[in-house]
Amino acid sequence: MEMITLESEIKNKMWDHWCPVENSMMGIGKGEECNWCGQDEEYESRNRRYRDRLTTTNKDSLHSNKRS
Repeated sequence: MEMITLESEIKNKMWDHWCPVENSMMGIGKGEECNWCGQDEEYESRNRRYRDRLTTTNKDSLHSNKRS
């Protein structure tokens, strides 16, 4: 039970980031930039919403092409 608490505490102090320089997913401290590429959490959040929208659009497009 204590392990889950520790994991959630760490998660609350970090944000998830896909670093294009390192080509990997990593945790970055809240309020900090990625040391490799300089992206911050706000940029990552905007970028993630954009990627999610593209992914949804692409999936819809693929499904409509299969029906044709």
